[in-house]
Formats: sequence, C-alpha cells, structure tokens
Amino acid sequence: TFACTSSIGPGTANLYTGASGATINRVPVLLLPSDHYATRRQGVVLQQLEHPISPDISVADGLRNVSTYFDRITRPEQIISSLLEAMRVLTSPSETGAVTVSICQADRPASTASTPALASCSALTVHGPMQGTSNRMS
Repeated sequence: TFACTSSIGPGTANLYTGASGATINRVPVLLLPSDHYATRRQGVVLQQLEHPISPDISVADGLRNVSTYFDRITRPEQIISSLLEAMRVLTSPSETGAVTVSICQADRPASTASTPALASCSALTVHGPMQGTSNRMS
C-alpha cells in the first residue's frame, strides 16, 4: 500500500491522474489531501481553485469520481471510523484502489486543546536519528 499527502489547490489536483490509475489497476493507495478550513472563516484557500458560488466544494471533491472510497474529515472524532473503513477497502482485493481521506485544515492551532484525543498529540516528542546512525543517504 502506498500513501500520498498533498496541499489544497494544485497539490490535490495533481492527484487526479494517479488516483484514477490506481483505481483502474486495483493498486491500493491511500490519499490524504488537505481540504478547506473546517470553519471556512478564512474565505477561499490559496490559489482560488474553489467553486466561486459554492464554498463547500473544493478541489478534493474531484477525487470522489476516481476513488473507491472517499471521506471528508471535518471533526477529529471522525478520523477513527473513516480510517478503519479506508483500511478495510485498501486490504480488500476486490475493492482496492485509490482511497481518499480528505482532511479539513484547522483554523487555529489551539483548536486541538478542546479535543482530548488530539490534545495528547502535542505531548509527542520527535527525536533525531539514533546514536551511531547517519542522516546521509548512501
């Protein structure tokens, strides 16, 4: 299984061809495109690729037609059930293909503090390479 992330706008538009090829050829690919802001208070996002009279349509909606499974995450509590279904489709030989879980952008960093599941993520520490290993690629 492959996984790919992208930014909203042209980054997500670039996923269309790969997603359609993966779905046609039954190659399991997890796509995690960024989507519009969850509250939409910021207005349109980045390169103005959103529909001008329908703010609930974004570039990520184009992936619906070429994905075997599509879900838009607008609330943190939706992540678990969506990823379980995504993994079920990715591991099914008869249903696999491009699986898209589009994740809305948070409008402020403090928004995770009100959600216990996400608040604990801020406690994670990322360490550098283990002692004796190198960062250089050979």
